Amino acid sequence: MTLEKKSKISLKQWVTTIRRYEYELSRLYEKLEYLKVRSIGYSSPSFEPKFGGRGVSNNYSIDYWLERIEACEAQIKKREQEIEQYNKFLSTLDVRDKGIFLKHYYFNVPIREIAREYKVKTYQLYTLFNKLNRL
Repeated sequence: MTLEKKSKISLKQWVTTIRRYEYELSRLYEKLEYLKVRSIGYSSPSFEPKFGGRGVSNNYSIDYWLERIEACEAQIKKREQEIEQYNKFLSTLDVRDKGIFLKHYYFNVPIREIAREYKVKTYQLYTLFNKLNRL
């Protein structure tokens, strides 16, 4: 987590955002595939005169689909970069701290259960969380 991120959001909010990004990635990949398929089937420009009134058309130009594809790819890239930063942060932690961090922040396990499992006092966990917030 960068210093800029620390100043804006807390560690808990950051992990919550990462969880949401991980959930959204599969949906974004599906959307990207859909957009690519739709871009193949775009209508070419027609120079024939149109008859009739306000017919609703679902025909978009290739530029429309390319813009949508680029926007979706940008969202995917942003989410993958954030997840990569999160994984780098996790790799800096030792095994015990990483387990405690994941249980509390990622899986939302209550502190008492974590303290019981790792055989530590709750104040020691809070000390660890304060240390992690300063990293």
